[in-house]
Amino acid sequence: MIALALAACTKGSPPSNGAAQAPAAAAPAAPTPPTNPAALTFAEGSGERQVQSFCIANYQKLGSCFDDPSFWEILATIFFAKNPTMDDGTPRTRAMWIGMRKDDFAGLMREKRVPADCEASIRHSRWPSAATMERVAKARAGACPAFANAFGTMLFVEGVFSEPR
Repeated sequence: MIALALAACTKGSPPSNGAAQAPAAAAPAAPTPPTNPAALTFAEGSGERQVQSFCIANYQKLGSCFDDPSFWEILATIFFAKNPTMDDGTPRTRAMWIGMRKDDFAGLMREKRVPADCEASIRHSRWPSAATMERVAKARAGACPAFANAFGTMLFVEGVFSEPR
């Protein structure tokens, strides 16, 4: 089960230490995908290169989480919550889904296809927003369960890198 923590705050309430608070920093602008995927060059400094670097960093973290069962359970929970008709409620279905995802990832790594896979996803799929990139990057710096939650939400709920643009 995915737990969401909601923090309540009162608008206009003073900081607890009495000092003025600086305004929250705005998330950096996310690259905007061009309408024509053939126009993507993946040149250094381009928006698509920035998104590709983000994608590759996520694969690298996935590699470090590969043997963490909680990582895969969280991803499966998010996937099946978004796709309930694909879940018959049996542990076997979840185990098969996890096994297929692990096989897919292992193949990409073994064949060194991660950059190409990211490029194909960027050409044909929805791009992350700046807020999504920031949230996933922050989770990526932490433990595998936090990354699984942010990464799974990005993929399966927001459709980034998995749904057509």
